[in-house]
Amino acid sequence: MKSRVSAKVLSTECSHSRTGKVHIAASSSRRMGITTIKLLHKEAQDMRRVKVSDLLHTIGKTTTSSEHAFSFDELKAYALDHAFPDLKNSDVFFYYLDDENEQVRITNEAELKEGVRLMETEGSIFKLVISGTRQVVDQDVATGIVSFDSECSMALFVDLSRLLDKWDATPEQLQMKKDMSALLHEAGVQTALIDMMADPKVSILMHCLLSQGGSILHGVAAMFAAGKVQEIAGVLMDTCPHVKDLLENIMHALQVHVHAHTNLSSSPSPEQVDTPLPPLPDDPFIVHRGLEFVTGQFFTDISSLTNDQAGEVMFNCGVSGDVLRPLRRDLRIRWIAETILKLQQVNQALKDAKQDDKEINTHGIMDADDVDKKPSAAFVGDVSFPDGSTIRAGDTFVKTWRLKNDGKTRWPAKSRLVCVGGDHLEVGDNFVSVPIVPPGKMIDVSVDMKAPTKSARYTGYWRLCTADGKRYGQRLWVDILVVGKPDLPSTPSAAASPAKPAAVGAHASNEVHLPAPSAAVLKRPVAPVSIPAPAPIVVAPVVSRYQDQLDTLASMGFSDAALNLTLLEEVDGDVAAALNQLLQ
Repeated sequence: MKSRVSAKVLSTECSHSRTGKVHIAASSSRRMGITTIKLLHKEAQDMRRVKVSDLLHTIGKTTTSSEHAFSFDELKAYALDHAFPDLKNSDVFFYYLDDENEQVRITNEAELKEGVRLMETEGSIFKLVISGTRQVVDQDVATGIVSFDSECSMALFVDLSRLLDKWDATPEQLQMKKDMSALLHEAGVQTALIDMMADPKVSILMHCLLSQGGSILHGVAAMFAAGKVQEIAGVLMDTCPHVKDLLENIMHALQVHVHAHTNLSSSPSPEQVDTPLPPLPDDPFIVHRGLEFVTGQFFTDISSLTNDQAGEVMFNCGVSGDVLRPLRRDLRIRWIAETILKLQQVNQALKDAKQDDKEINTHGIMDADDVDKKPSAAFVGDVSFPDGSTIRAGDTFVKTWRLKNDGKTRWPAKSRLVCVGGDHLEVGDNFVSVPIVPPGKMIDVSVDMKAPTKSARYTGYWRLCTADGKRYGQRLWVDILVVGKPDLPSTPSAAASPAKPAAVGAHASNEVHLPAPSAAVLKRPVAPVSIPAPAPIVVAPVVSRYQDQLDTLASMGFSDAALNLTLLEEVDGDVAAALNQLLQ
């Protein structure tokens, strides 16, 4: 990032910006100042052109500055009040494209002045980007539009998460699936996706993707061809810059597999299949730099590369001209795709090595004799609420993990299971005490939790820790989908309402008057009445093969055992399926 708060631009020209951005281009001549401004609303494909003098006249001001004829406030006033009033109720961010074609944010006059200076030095175009997110306005609240859109968007997001969880990925696609799941849990990504799904164009694409089911790649191929996946990636890059590396890995892997899927479906001829490709480069990172150098974009859809562009990328990666010239465009793109796939494998190997080093460092430095004495714990399974379980908003539940001491020493005394990150769903303290467990033994550890009141996906991460805070064993997590709305407390009856205190006079004394107790007077003794004790009610215990599942549902607050048993028998004991029916 530059000191001017910059971020990589996804295209080399103003007209290739992401959806929802406004570009302003101003022409100048020989340092005579900005004379004309062009405004392009990319989302609406609406372009305006205005002279600076007319702009200032429209907002009621004449040219007075010798450096640049309009101020930051004046530029915003014209863009939002006159050019594109639909953006007036948006959170708007202004950027300009500098001499390195990077996006630099403008927040004050000094930053605008610097942008104008750079463009006047080039003597051609001044480019400005306005990025806005739709905000809730009063009339939306009155008509209920925002609430409806939000609920629909949330439903789409939940369905997308479930589709991703159910995706039976191949071994080559498994890492991409893990990266996609991790992306959905990154801060800000859920909100950004839900906002995008409020757009009818995006929601239609998502409905089509969900209706196909099965592999994510089958539904995403058409979105790739239309450029919609690239647009979504661009918005996520703008709103969540911290996910750049993760998003880049997903997009590179995604296009490789989509490209392979497209080639398989097109049934290439034997000549195309048998044509040998040049050896892949030893350093696969060079293909990323080559793509960015040739296209000027941090991410490029390789299927859109021309024959010359693909050849230039291969040449920059070390392929000689004699080997390159006979290759057709499809073979050149295939070589780039396989190199990117190799890049993914190298990135994953580096990530795994870094994670291994991190796990070792969390236990500190140990002598060789102490290695076998290090405590260890392995995750065996989820006893209750497996990943993706659906919980009603505001409901309490008990999450239970089954752990095993897979080390050579017993767990230390005063060990605790501690929430180390993610969403804190626990009720009360963020830890639970764990007993001493000998090697080879298993134990169930439970934590009382409560679902948040807002519908969303929540994930909390837990680890075993010693008394002095050293973590050991595998990381555990709770992953739930919160749906619906919390149950409102019942309105107390008038009889249960507390009595209003009596009014106290302005000159009331400090004396407290207590009424004398009334005396109970009996005229003659009353003979004692013998009341027989009620017979005890004995209920025979109900034995069911779904007793464990019934106990699980009862612990979640579903006390109708007969209904629970009926639902469990219908779904062959599947607690998650029964829970979904109970929440409907």
